[in-house]
Amino acid sequence: MSIRLLVCFYLTLNSLDYLLTALLSHLTGCDIESNPFASKLNLLEMAIHKISWVIVVLIILRILYLHDLGKRYVKPVLIFACGLLSIVLLYTSFLIYWYSRELQ
Repeated sequence: MSIRLLVCFYLTLNSLDYLLTALLSHLTGCDIESNPFASKLNLLEMAIHKISWVIVVLIILRILYLHDLGKRYVKPVLIFACGLLSIVLLYTSFLIYWYSRELQ
């Protein structure tokens, strides 16, 4: 799998994370975020927070990619990040399912 494809997948997962968090917030009527800092933010601030972290991660990966010693770490770091985000998305999806069942 190419690095560009992994980066696109990482960006897609981050977008889905924000959208599912916004949906969960809408369903529950309150902000639900496990990150203590982000839990105090509204949806716009949370979007800025998530975009900022995506930019930080991409800058770090770009710096690693530009150095010969770091090139071998870019792909594993992206795969790890995508895997971690996938777990977060599964958990958020479960919470959405659970809250939607509770509201019926």
